[in-house]
Amino acid sequence: MNGEHVESLIKEIGRRMKISLPLESGSAAFEDKEGDLWLIEVSPAEDSLLIHCTIIQGVSLSPEHYRTALALNFRCDLLRCCYFSLNELNGSLRLCLQVETEHLSADILENKIVNMMEVKEQVISHLLKNGEQSMKPQSQFNALMKV
Repeated sequence: MNGEHVESLIKEIGRRMKISLPLESGSAAFEDKEGDLWLIEVSPAEDSLLIHCTIIQGVSLSPEHYRTALALNFRCDLLRCCYFSLNELNGSLRLCLQVETEHLSADILENKIVNMMEVKEQVISHLLKNGEQSMKPQSQFNALMKV
């Protein structure tokens, strides 16, 4: 798939979401209704997109918290093809999805983004419900910092 088609898909997603979503240096960014930042990154070969959102950032978590989160990668019923990744440089935990661009349409991409947003909310609820109170999502942590 060529870069022009990928760019047109991302522009169309922006139009549908009623936001400006320019593709700059191979990535586009937007905020969801909770204020969490989402990124759509185009692979160098333009054969896939990586969609991701920070779930936890700026909170010092124990290795056990990270093990708990990464163990959820095996919960297909909860993550629905998404997966967690850990950025060891800043300690952030990210919810990710890689999508092949071949045969990708705006409808499919929109569905994947909407489904990921639902997965994010379900994962946060799951973590908080199961006693992981210290694993606050990024938006809750940011709200605490503004006080």
